[in-house]
Amino acid sequence: LGGGQGGAVPGSHALGEAALAGLALLEGGSPADDPAVQAIAAGVRQAGLTDTATYHLALCVLFLDRLGDPAYRGIVQLLRVRLYH
Repeated sequence: LGGGQGGAVPGSHALGEAALAGLALLEGGSPADDPAVQAIAAGVRQAGLTDTATYHLALCVLFLDRLGDPAYRGIVQLLRVRLYH
């Protein structure tokens, strides 16, 4: 995943696109343990730690929160704080 303003590929929207795709999968009925959803979650979790683009971070929060995995609760809180500042 490229990270846009804070990531490896300047100007890339890959992180936001991945989070949005994961959210669409979940909203479309894919289970949280679906391999595609889990792969997106792993990538979003990693790339979201360094990205600074508001759009990307907001989509990461929406996706990870919708995923509902308690293991992601801390990263969701961190991303929310980063959005606030």
